[in-house]
Amino acid sequence: MMYQSKFLLKYPFLKLQSSFRPKAQGVLLIQTSDVCAYLNTSCVFESCFKKFGKFDMIIDSKNLEFAKFDERIGRKICIDELQNENDEMRLAMEIFTRNYAQIYIFSPTNLTLFLAKMAFCKDVKTISHYNNPSEFNALSKGFKIFQHSRNSALEQSFLSMFDSDKNLENYKKSPQKPIFTPSEPIINSYEFKIGISLDLDKKCSIPPQTWDKIFKILARFDAEIYIFGSDEEESAILELINTHGARIKHVAGKIKTHELPYYLGLMNVYIGAENPAYHIADSVGVPCVCLIGLGSADEIEGSGKNLIIYPQIASTNGFFDDKSSNHDADYADKFFEISDADCQNIEDFIQISLD
Repeated sequence: MMYQSKFLLKYPFLKLQSSFRPKAQGVLLIQTSDVCAYLNTSCVFESCFKKFGKFDMIIDSKNLEFAKFDERIGRKICIDELQNENDEMRLAMEIFTRNYAQIYIFSPTNLTLFLAKMAFCKDVKTISHYNNPSEFNALSKGFKIFQHSRNSALEQSFLSMFDSDKNLENYKKSPQKPIFTPSEPIINSYEFKIGISLDLDKKCSIPPQTWDKIFKILARFDAEIYIFGSDEEESAILELINTHGARIKHVAGKIKTHELPYYLGLMNVYIGAENPAYHIADSVGVPCVCLIGLGSADEIEGSGKNLIIYPQIASTNGFFDDKSSNHDADYADKFFEISDADCQNIEDFIQISLD
């Protein structure tokens, strides 16, 4: 059954019961997309907290490790833990009973729009983008809708839902507050540190031949190179990439998700594709070199003073497109090729950070 039909069946009951609920209060944020989307949404967390106090969130379980260590977030609901339609309806009725004063939907899907519709909330805001779900028009009726395009920064679109001031210089991504500090840090060096994230097992990632060029650059600097990711990614370096004698420090597989903001914040420079590590490093003020690849640079170029490496060929993709299903790995590799000019820009960027 379509979600709009489910809502219409429940509408008489909701209409009758809504008058018996306590006064509306509290704020619910709904962001059920991947880690990158969650980190982009975090630019509104501080603004929301200052306006309304603690807020509840519906998230994907991949982001729970960030949310658990954030004092601004109250109740945390993982949408991917819903097993069937009965679970969805139970959550919808629970949200209705809580009677939120405001609901913000940053990841509009048929399910998230349905949950907000069932809430019978008078102040629901969401965004409309170039890949809206099939029931968007029906389920978002009565909501305040903010337009997002490939030519808009995601953070600006999200901020527009909270504040008329969309100047990114006045905001920054903030995935944790306070940043979790490990009791016994495994990085204690005072040397110049460069963090990288390979993502070699991902379909849309920087290919080994491009990393070979980057490691040639890294080897020219007296710097420690920290690889963030899994043990498998670190093993892949030794098998697929010539590191050209760069000083690699082995921390892969030793850092927990909620510790990433702390450890990435220790880096002097970060290099990688548009992935969670990039967004975290950007959020803690680390200068980043980001290879956009198949992404839309206007949407995801970050809020810091970063070097964005654009692909040599044009990409029509955007943040809300499904990048993983449209193309094979060889096609994606072409978007991560770097020119001699790109290599020089990367070297100059690192040198400026070193100086």
